[in-house]
Amino acid sequence: IEDISNREVLFKIRGTGGGYFTESAHACAGWTAKLDGFPAKLYRANRYGRSVYVPPGDHEVRFTYMPRSFVLGSLISIICILLIPFGAYRLWRGRWIL
Repeated sequence: IEDISNREVLFKIRGTGGGYFTESAHACAGWTAKLDGFPAKLYRANRYGRSVYVPPGDHEVRFTYMPRSFVLGSLISIICILLIPFGAYRLWRGRWIL
């Protein structure tokens, strides 16, 4: 493991033969994989873990977690925060009709 954070895990891999690199952490929806900075197909390993095919040689595998629910929730929150001043102004002026 080269680097680890809440949403990302980075591995440096050195191999003489190609094969599947498997991490035994839970492979729930929202995880993506990159091999040397390029998107890679993510497989489910043993019905639980994450796996990605790695060709021979030195490589960098990065697993990133960004579920759609988080993106959608963030977008809804930003829109609501931006609408609060508009609603407050309308309430203050007493005009609710656009």
